[in-house]
Amino acid sequence: MDDAKVTALNDLKQLIFKGKLSADVTIEGVVLTVTTLSVAEQTCVFAEANITDTPKEMSQMYAYLPILLKYAIRKVNGVAVISDDLASLLKTATTDTLFKIAAAYWSLFKKEQEATEEIKNTSATPNRVFSGK
Repeated sequence: MDDAKVTALNDLKQLIFKGKLSADVTIEGVVLTVTTLSVAEQTCVFAEANITDTPKEMSQMYAYLPILLKYAIRKVNGVAVISDDLASLLKTATTDTLFKIAAAYWSLFKKEQEATEEIKNTSATPNRVFSGK
């Protein structure tokens, strides 16, 4: 099995068993554990940012990213963090740092979407019906 298939299988397992994908990202010597968000968390992000969809304009993106990332970052150097504690720190981070973390999140989000589609398109028993007997 090639590396891409192994990675896809690992992503699928992580999504099935944990409900989210996660990855460690090192930025300026700090290791951040970033995860995808649940529907409830994504709803909170949109509500806090006062938007209904991912922003397309940079001015909205600057307000959106700190809110998104406070939910997406779960650990800093292996220590669990509370999202509210990250909020003020992320609001003062450089745009370069925000976009590096966001790139890791969006990469995971894309993988999650692909794995979800794979789950939808795959069936272990495509032609069998449970009869209850």
